[in-house]
Amino acid sequence: MKLTDREKTVLGYLCSGYTNKEIGEKMYLSVSTIKTHLESIYAKLSLTSRVEVALWAVVKAGIVPIKNKSELE
Repeated sequence: MKLTDREKTVLGYLCSGYTNKEIGEKMYLSVSTIKTHLESIYAKLSLTSRVEVALWAVVKAGIVPIKNKSELE
């Protein structure tokens, strides 16, 4: 399944360890919208957890984390 550009951005933040709230703040979207994007990603990839999705993103899709949270502090 093909992910949208927005879903790929959400994945980048997810791989960096951001919470749904933090992703929403970075993308100027509500937490509900982020959850909707994540549900769509889970369905498209037939996965059920953040960990599975993060591993898929890094290993299978080569999506690199956007920014490590610790670098921002």
